[in-house]
Amino acid sequence: MDPPLDNSEGDFRSSARDSPALMSPKEPAIRALRERYNETFALTYGSEGRIHLFLIKFGMWSLAYTFAFKDSGRDKLMPLALESIQSALAGDNKDLALRLDKGITGAEKRIESKMALFK
Repeated sequence: MDPPLDNSEGDFRSSARDSPALMSPKEPAIRALRERYNETFALTYGSEGRIHLFLIKFGMWSLAYTFAFKDSGRDKLMPLALESIQSALAGDNKDLALRLDKGITGAEKRIESKMALFK
């Protein structure tokens, strides 16, 4: 039997015991992602200063990008990720925008590949 997961660092695999995923379209960064990619997204806490961006399609989640912030407290992680997304999608960080494009394209392909298994 596996030992219980230690969720002290916000392990996203056990999000039921942690903060719920941030998915609200009222959040400007989530809304900007939805407008640019016409998909649904969620942000979750990972471990060791990470925030994970997931693409959600057909009820399936696929990791699109992981933000890693060193030397930042947990309370600052989500605001940093949201600010980074907004900056990238506003054209202020073209490098991150390209990495998001690539990550989201990969996430879409993974979901489409899984969907093909169920057809």
